[in-house]
Amino acid sequence: MSRPTILVVDGEESRRKEVVHGLTGYGYEVVAAPSGREGRRFAGGLRPGLIVPDARLLDADPATLRSAASVDGAAPRVVLFGAAEAGDGPEGVLAVGDANLSAAAVLRKVRTALVGGDLGLEADARLDSLVGDLQRWPLFDLLPALQRAVATGRVDLGEGQLFLDEGEVIAARLAEHGGVKAFARLARGADGPFRVVLGAGPGGRCGVHRFVP
Repeated sequence: MSRPTILVVDGEESRRKEVVHGLTGYGYEVVAAPSGREGRRFAGGLRPGLIVPDARLLDADPATLRSAASVDGAAPRVVLFGAAEAGDGPEGVLAVGDANLSAAAVLRKVRTALVGGDLGLEADARLDSLVGDLQRWPLFDLLPALQRAVATGRVDLGEGQLFLDEGEVIAARLAEHGGVKAFARLARGADGPFRVVLGAGPGGRCGVHRFVP
């Protein structure tokens, strides 16, 4: 599956550069625009697959920006930050937070949208996590998919958690158990809903001891 070109429209230079650098590090082609005018021009000329604009720079509905980038009736998704309210907007537009989001927060939300789209997992309303059910996504289907996505973060499974570093399961917790014992019990008994939260956990690199299950 080819990766989409991403257009970032942000007037805050340091945040814009950090988001572009982070997305480029994940292997995406990224184009940046410092103004709404340039954003619209790039959207129409480059036809990106995902647009990440600051709502304060848009003097028109974000759906207009989306329409400008459409190809043969297929329009890109828009992850809009800086909006007054979070949640679903017009078709294909998701508002994810206020104007004070840090570069790390914007990057994490965009990464969540991208991984969710690649894997076919739904995201919550603020792009804080991906959600699913082990009845549809058995654990030993989910983990290889997250490995292919080179995901770092954690998988919440009921009362247990699995921690990932660049797609590798490095630790597990279940009640008073940790390590291989926790992983084995989760692998045998985990059922029901799960949540995938991307990004480093406490202490960075998940903050737990590495193990190989």
